[in-house]
Amino acid sequence: MCGAGTNWDNLGKGKEAHTKSAPNLMGPCRLVLPGVKVAFVATSSCSSHCIALSASGAAYAWGRNQCGQLGLGDTLTRAGPTEVTALQGTPLSAAATGKHHTLWLGAEGDLFASGSSKEGCVGPSADKRREMEATPVAVPGLAAGAAYVAAGGAHNLVIDREGTLWAFGSSECGVLGNGTAGQYNKSDSSIQLAYATDAAPR
Repeated sequence: MCGAGTNWDNLGKGKEAHTKSAPNLMGPCRLVLPGVKVAFVATSSCSSHCIALSASGAAYAWGRNQCGQLGLGDTLTRAGPTEVTALQGTPLSAAATGKHHTLWLGAEGDLFASGSSKEGCVGPSADKRREMEATPVAVPGLAAGAAYVAAGGAHNLVIDREGTLWAFGSSECGVLGNGTAGQYNKSDSSIQLAYATDAAPR
């Protein structure tokens, strides 16, 4: 690991992104998971969290977690890798990180998601009464099984095992590729623009 900002909770908030206890990493620093051979790492320029997958398919998560994006069942920030026990027994082959959510790809093509569900990026299984899923939930709708996953700030792209491309989440700026940005006015009495969300992969 290297780069600015290990003070995860302040990242993107216009506050100091480093402290003495959470310094900027000016050069590569070895991240050690004793006894674990890391096979895959996921993070992105829009996320403040990281995912590592072991060669056996176990998942480890760390970083900012205010929306439960780490999949650990809570909203506590983790300074170092913590095993995602909710996915034990489901070997994973890949993951993708959005701003406040994570996609988890099972080795058999199963797809899971955790984090902020307000914009549809956790899929249709998210509990409508909550704004987040802190434990990974299954994302249904891909009969052929998922093969590749990618996450934007609040949307996802998935290629299934037959080569079909699927998208779900926020449609802002037309990122879902369905021919519309889904823009609408939330109020008749004022201009308050919002964007449609699509939680079901299409």
